[in-house]
Amino acid sequence: VTIPEGVTKIGEAAFAVCKNLVSVHIPESVDSIRQYAFSGCNSLTTINIPNNVTIITQWTFDFCKSLVSITLPDSVTEIDKGAFRECTSLTSIDLSQNLKKIGSHAFNSCKELKTINIPDSVTDIGESAFEESGLTSIVFSNGMKSLRGSICYKCKNLTSIILPQKLTSIGVAAFLECENLAAIDIPKTVKKIADNAFKGCKKLTSVTIPAKVNTVGFKAFSECEEMTTVILACDNATFGSKAFYSDNIKSVVNLSQKPLEINYTPQKKNPTAVDLLMNPDDSTFSQKITEATLHVLPGTKQLYKEAEGWKRFAEIVEDAAEL
Repeated sequence: VTIPEGVTKIGEAAFAVCKNLVSVHIPESVDSIRQYAFSGCNSLTTINIPNNVTIITQWTFDFCKSLVSITLPDSVTEIDKGAFRECTSLTSIDLSQNLKKIGSHAFNSCKELKTINIPDSVTDIGESAFEESGLTSIVFSNGMKSLRGSICYKCKNLTSIILPQKLTSIGVAAFLECENLAAIDIPKTVKKIADNAFKGCKKLTSVTIPAKVNTVGFKAFSECEEMTTVILACDNATFGSKAFYSDNIKSVVNLSQKPLEINYTPQKKNPTAVDLLMNPDDSTFSQKITEATLHVLPGTKQLYKEAEGWKRFAEIVEDAAEL
């Protein structure tokens, strides 16, 4: 299809579910493409976006399963909700250098999208924007101060992320079950790590919680099967139940002068479902901390030996300042 010069708008659902549509040429006169315009065009492989378009509206290209690549001109400032959802063949997208916002579910289930370059102009990315996509790495814009919930939920190929330098919060389930994520450097500006943020990141081996963090949520780092070391640089944080519930943690380094409150609920060796119902395990660390070493600052060992939860560690050593 070639849309004639002089057309200024493509209406809502104008070409939706045109299953045999392969190629579209849009003239420069077009400045608006409405929602669902090409939704469900399963065979669409080639389309251009004119230089006057400012918003890729919601669901514009969702379920365009044959679309392989697309370039967004620098006129585009926003990608709305679900714009490229289920574009399962999309391998490349060139984003506008003036882009400010990426909406929720924008690239949800783009299974072949391995990398994306997010310009520093972006200040907001919606929840589930890259959920279950094929991303292997992502560098977030330094213009962002928060990561919304499920932003990279179940990105099972994701191995590397670089977080914004001025980030203050990481949302619920932001990186839940990113099972190949091997390392994470949490910026010193972060104050909140929400529930399930890194749950099930099986390849994570260690994590450092920065000094300004005041909340680590429920199961934030639980089921991180290869995690062996946790470093707590925070001295005024609250921890949700099962925040670090991973059986292979062998070393916890605590840089706080006073013990922070943690939970420890003793359990039977092989508790039944009834046991857990009667005595729920809301421990901060797993039951295996009785086999782990706690490293603390000089002069604080006795405080930790008397503190509920912390005293359960197999050994408490005053060498945290040296680690």
